[in-house]
Amino acid sequence: MYDIRQFRPTLYLLLMLGFSAFALATSSPEIWVISTGLLLIHFWLTQTQRFAPLPRWLAGLITTVLFLYTGLNLWEEAQSRAVFILGQFLVFLQLVKLFELRGNRDYAQLLVLSVLLVVAAAINSASLLFGLVLIAHIFVALYCCLLFHLKLETDQAKAVLGLSEDNVPPETLRQDQRYLGRSMRRLTFLVSAASIVSAVLVFLFFPRGSGANVFSPLQFRASQSLTGFSDEVSFNNIAQITQNSQLVARVRVWRNGNPVQGTAPLLLRGRTYNIYSGARPSIGPPFRWTNSATLSDDERLVVPLRADDLRPLPGANADDDQWRQEISLEANGSRSLFAIAGPTSISISHGQPAIFYHLDDETLELQEPVVHPLRYEVVSRNSLRGNLTNVQPVEGDRWQRGLRQSFWPRRNRAPMRSAIDPAIAELARRPEVSGVDDAGPLAARRTAGAAPSELDLQIAHNVESFLRANFQYTLDLTDVSRLSDRDPLEVFLTETRRGHCEFFAGAMTLLLQSLGIEARMVTGFRSDEYNTWGEGFYIVRQSHAHAWVEVRGPEGWHTFDPTSSRLADATTAGKSIWQQLKHAFNYLEYLWAESVVAYDRESRSGLITATGAALDTGVNQASDAIRSVRQTLQSPSLFYSVTVRVITGLVFLMLGFLLALVGWFVFERWRLRQRARRIGLDSLPKSDQLRLARQLEFYDRLTQLLQNRGISRPAHATPREFCRSISFLPAEAYDAVQRLTEVFYRVRYGRRQLSPAQQRRLKRSVDLLQPHIR
Repeated sequence: MYDIRQFRPTLYLLLMLGFSAFALATSSPEIWVISTGLLLIHFWLTQTQRFAPLPRWLAGLITTVLFLYTGLNLWEEAQSRAVFILGQFLVFLQLVKLFELRGNRDYAQLLVLSVLLVVAAAINSASLLFGLVLIAHIFVALYCCLLFHLKLETDQAKAVLGLSEDNVPPETLRQDQRYLGRSMRRLTFLVSAASIVSAVLVFLFFPRGSGANVFSPLQFRASQSLTGFSDEVSFNNIAQITQNSQLVARVRVWRNGNPVQGTAPLLLRGRTYNIYSGARPSIGPPFRWTNSATLSDDERLVVPLRADDLRPLPGANADDDQWRQEISLEANGSRSLFAIAGPTSISISHGQPAIFYHLDDETLELQEPVVHPLRYEVVSRNSLRGNLTNVQPVEGDRWQRGLRQSFWPRRNRAPMRSAIDPAIAELARRPEVSGVDDAGPLAARRTAGAAPSELDLQIAHNVESFLRANFQYTLDLTDVSRLSDRDPLEVFLTETRRGHCEFFAGAMTLLLQSLGIEARMVTGFRSDEYNTWGEGFYIVRQSHAHAWVEVRGPEGWHTFDPTSSRLADATTAGKSIWQQLKHAFNYLEYLWAESVVAYDRESRSGLITATGAALDTGVNQASDAIRSVRQTLQSPSLFYSVTVRVITGLVFLMLGFLLALVGWFVFERWRLRQRARRIGLDSLPKSDQLRLARQLEFYDRLTQLLQNRGISRPAHATPREFCRSISFLPAEAYDAVQRLTEVFYRVRYGRRQLSPAQQRRLKRSVDLLQPHIR
């Protein structure tokens, strides 16, 4: 009966973990604040004996109102928020039940509701942090259920014996205090261990199958939609430009087979836009960007592809750099597949989603939005040049239509041009904007309809420099948002001179197009955050969403980034301890997503194949060894018994030796670091610490010997000053300490190397000092 009193605190902990798990899964801090706040209030009322249960009729009325509110939300909201709305209902239902607590029936309902809430949270999230909270919730729930079962039995026994909480025999409390708590913890540990083993076996041998993504539409939430990147560029929607550190993707990059370890920022293209509508309704909505190839379905330059059918293009030179990218993309609500410029091949790890390859700008797009994590691999040449005749299509009418539209000449179609404000065109021709040389303004020499030339790239460089030097990057666009009837790009260039990257990229595109130069705006991500853990990978966040410009030159398209105060000369490697901790957790989340969340039947087949191959190799090697031994053994029974015993003994011996070797290595490293700290080497690099700690073991023994005799070196004193301060020692001991200190300085600062024999003699000298120091 002593341990049963722990049931209520354990229940509070269980409810707190359930609320935290749901808040983590749904990114809803407000729900966590409300739920935990009411839980703490209930705990305070109970501890101060001020709690009074709600009347049944009032609790029923509140539950009915919550049920009607939830049904209305389910009717009005999208399907993707169904699990989130039901989870909210479960949270508030638990709070109502908590303030209605009267008997064991209410406790049982709270336990069931907490488990259901965590199930709803599990459908909404697959993050590592949620997984850790989920594991803690499972263990606490098991312990709480065992306590609740014991509570039921105890309450029934009290009712039969006529006992109350105040007249429980003291010997019973002492007996419970001695044995019950330990028994409950042991039982919880045994059941948990059995459950973990069963769960691991089920996970390994019965993975998710074809129905693994049945909940994927429910997992996606509106809060996950991209805020920095959008499939549509609209300057009036300021909310989409809000900074957000939410994870978008993890990307590993190899250049010509060599890993790129954060030495340069990563540019991932998503969409391109080359037509600006301005205020012309014939082009589209006012002040919007679009792509001329997508204005009409009949003129769309799109080829449907299978996942592995985008073959290398013959226009890619053998000397071009090959950039291989392994991308783990989170659910984001966009149909774009992000990649470095010039994709030549694509491979998706799981499933065969419909992929569209845009021939005009070489961008990749899915038929359906990304509503669950997606892993794919793209090889790019970081160039937009290339022949388009070797793309392998899917079969069917859609490909035939795409083939006709892509390679047959499009007749009777006037070229679509952006609606450019006259003030923008006038600004573009100014010498300080487009540039000037000894022959005069560059814009005056650029004739309409001329082929792309080096002059176009020179003008583009000048416009880029002008925008970087004279305009300011900001997300505060209050002034622009009030001017709904004016062109925001014209206001940006002529009045405010401040805006976000889409303003800079859009303004540069229009300035160049007004001079007849082919230019387009690109939206995607620019990441300079590199995680050095493991094999290393780029971290792409919502806040890395960016827009830049591509200009056609005589040899293809070139990239320009006019945004001021947005670029960095080098990547942020995460030098601070907090940044390193975040990167370490991010790497663990990456391993969790790759090894656990993405584990399915294909992964199981790969694991079984790899295990089988390793076993086959081991069996073959063992068979060869056994065959050579069998020739020396005549008796089959002797051969069998000796072989079994020898192999079994060797296996256990190798395992024991391996474990001992690993343990010795870890212990040795820890011992050397402790020694380096004691003798003042902790400020050096780790490699120097370990090297000197091995060499200076004799000095560490000396300082330990002196400390055991009550003689410690002050923190401010150098070893030589400390040696001079202990002149009160006997002359023989003092001379020995002085000689050992001199050897210390030669090794520490003179880079002298001690041989193993010299180290043994120095340690023996320290041992001989013990009887001479009092």
